[in-house]
Amino acid sequence: MTLIPRDPLRAWLNVRHRYYNEVMKSISKRDLNQKTAEVLDRISAEDEPVLVTERGKPRWRIEPVDGHTDLWDKLRAEGRLSSPKSVETPWPTENPGDYTQAEVDVLLDWAKGEH
Repeated sequence: MTLIPRDPLRAWLNVRHRYYNEVMKSISKRDLNQKTAEVLDRISAEDEPVLVTERGKPRWRIEPVDGHTDLWDKLRAEGRLSSPKSVETPWPTENPGDYTQAEVDVLLDWAKGEH
């Protein structure tokens, strides 16, 4: 038997709030107000965002700007970007030879879709 929540929006907000609290470090708005310099130093040192909550609900996210200035470096560090698995084929440098008029006609017909 599956329980269907009475209010799906409230259930979704609870899951979202739980995700932010478990995955991302959070601090209340009041604590941020009282310890702003300490929180900003911690954000800079750890290079990770901090979620600011208001009355227990996530409202803002503070993250360092200069931590990863290059998007490609950031994606590589997160493991979302990797090098290609195959080696690029070099562009041919030698002349493959002259084509006959019949071969050219066949290629043009193929390119036009008349094959």
